[in-house]
Order: sequence, then C-alpha cells, then structure tokens
Amino acid sequence: MGLLGNGHDCIRGPAKAREIADSEKLSQAIALLDGGDTAGGERVLRDVCSRAPKQYEYCAVYGGKCYLRAWNLEEFMFFIARQPEGDRIDTEWLGAVYPPACFRLGFLLVGKGEYREALRWLLLGAQMEPQRPVFLLEAGNVYGHCGDHQGALKCFEKALALPDLDPGAKAAAFRGMGANLIDLGRLSDAEECLMAAVSAEPGNQAAVARAKEELTYIAMLRARGAG
Repeated sequence: MGLLGNGHDCIRGPAKAREIADSEKLSQAIALLDGGDTAGGERVLRDVCSRAPKQYEYCAVYGGKCYLRAWNLEEFMFFIARQPEGDRIDTEWLGAVYPPACFRLGFLLVGKGEYREALRWLLLGAQMEPQRPVFLLEAGNVYGHCGDHQGALKCFEKALALPDLDPGAKAAAFRGMGANLIDLGRLSDAEECLMAAVSAEPGNQAAVARAKEELTYIAMLRARGAG
C-alpha cells in the first residue's frame, strides 16, 4: 500500500497515476531500507526522485476542499488544529511522496559520504517544500562537511527565518551555525549561537551537552590565543 491518502481527485491527468505509482514505490523503498537492503532502497528512491515535479503544492485546493501533502498523520492533525475556530476549511490528508523521498535519499547519501550528490536532492526537497526545516538543516550540515562554511551558514539562517520553527529545529540551526563560525574563526559569534541553542531547547540534555562541548572548545581556543 502506498503512502497517499484518498484525495487523489485533486491530482489530474498523468500526474495522478504517476504520483500514486510513486507512492507505492516509496513504500517499497522504505521496506527495503528497513530490511537492510540499502542498495535496493537507494535504487528505488533514485527512481522516484527522478520524477519530482518542478512545481509542487503542499496544500492543493480542489472543489472547495484542501488536500494536504503531509508526511504523517501527526503533521496533518497539527495543520488542522492550527486553523482558526469557525473558519476551518474541509481538509483531507493526501500524503507526500517526492519531498520525503528526496530527504531519505539525501540522508542515505550523506551516510555514504556522497555529499555533493546528497546536496542535489536535499536542495530539490527544499525547493518543493521551502517551509520544511529538515532540508535546510541537513544541507547546512553537508555544506559544513564540504568546507563551505558560508554555504552552511546561509542554510541555517534560512531555517531560523522560517515561521513557527520548533525548538528542536531552532536549536539544531544555532548549533550548526556555531560549529561553522568556529571553523571561520568567529569565536564570539559562535559562542552567541551556541548559547542560543541551549536556550532554545534546554530540556534536551544530549543537545545541551553537545553545545556545551563546543563552548568548552571555544574556551580552549581562546586560551591558546585564538579569536
């Protein structure tokens, strides 16, 4: 069974059959990956991602109804809950195919060390869903691994500019900025970002510990006369 809901009528023409078929393939890719067949999962993901549309609607309105390409039921319910009381539009969960496929492929390629190829799919995902921070956060990490610290900072800054950014994503963006600013020798700016990361998600002990490790590293660099 694919990942799409029942609202297929909002997709017209060849795109309808293609997206439904690719939903089935994405489910297949996930099953292969969960079963340990990384090569098979990657092959199917590449096939699905190759058909990612240039124009993508997260929320498609058709016949007075909103069809939401949410990644999961929790996201769909959050979307419903945020609608103003008394002004709610009838909304159905359509499901998402291409953005999550691009993210899974990008994440898989990062694990293989194929950073430039990973960026291709992460940035395509960000183009389809610019409101979703995971693409920018992962792309920022990839740019950092490649030594493009300015590119990394741009991704993290874009993520921080998104509306309604959740505390975990905000903390991750600040940590990413801090790490790249350290590499650029901008220790005061890095320290400010890392402190912001701690403030953004104080209850996440593991995340706080990572930020504090970076702050300790900054103190060590300063003791050596850097910054």
